[in-house]
Amino acid sequence: MRQAFRTRPWVFPPEPQAIREIFERAGEARRFAKGAFMPHGGERPDAVVGLLTAGLATVSATDPRGAAHVFGLLAPGRSMGDLSALNPHRVNVVMTFLRPSTVLVLPRETFLQALRSDVRLMEIYADLAILKEESALEGMLVRFTLELEERLRVLLLTVITSSGELRPDDWNLCPLGLTVTEAAQFLSADRSWVSTKLNAWVKAGDARKDGRRLYVHGRVFESVRDWGNGAPAGLTAEPTPSEHYASLARTQM
Repeated sequence: MRQAFRTRPWVFPPEPQAIREIFERAGEARRFAKGAFMPHGGERPDAVVGLLTAGLATVSATDPRGAAHVFGLLAPGRSMGDLSALNPHRVNVVMTFLRPSTVLVLPRETFLQALRSDVRLMEIYADLAILKEESALEGMLVRFTLELEERLRVLLLTVITSSGELRPDDWNLCPLGLTVTEAAQFLSADRSWVSTKLNAWVKAGDARKDGRRLYVHGRVFESVRDWGNGAPAGLTAEPTPSEHYASLARTQM
């Protein structure tokens, strides 16, 4: 599952309370339609940074042929445009809303001023930025090194273990309610392929559906390897950022 770093592919970590408070104090709620883009990046005069409070969004880049490659999934509780806000130059990164979404937005400069005002906050964000970059790099490694069916297993396992522990001998609910179309975008796959594969797992007794909810049995992930833990049965939920930062022992210079 993880091939190089400590963070799971695709699913970015949630913001710690200290970062959320920046948006809660100064952010303005803005609604975005499905398929809309959020303006961000150092060169844009209308660039904003936001905290997703409802909906779902992706982070992607477009190759020279015009094909989009998704390498980040933003669920509620994640910020948007914060990494590109640090870059004063143009970036080839697109933030697209997969569903109707609500975001607490604030101007890029307001976000940067909040970080500059508190060294502790800058340290917290530096660690958060590393986690996000690791997740994006892991997502790209999955896309370009694994076969399609294994990519599907990794995507579902990532979504499951981003919020709880995998139950290897039981059913696991796939949170976020990813649709077949949404999963296909992440995998660079045809929608019909994803649908056919999931139906095959249902027929084999490895998955089941309850309305829009998808449950996958832990045995589906037995082939997935993780460099840190070996078999996926050893994976636990990522610590929340607040837990992660609280555990950091820093040497005062």
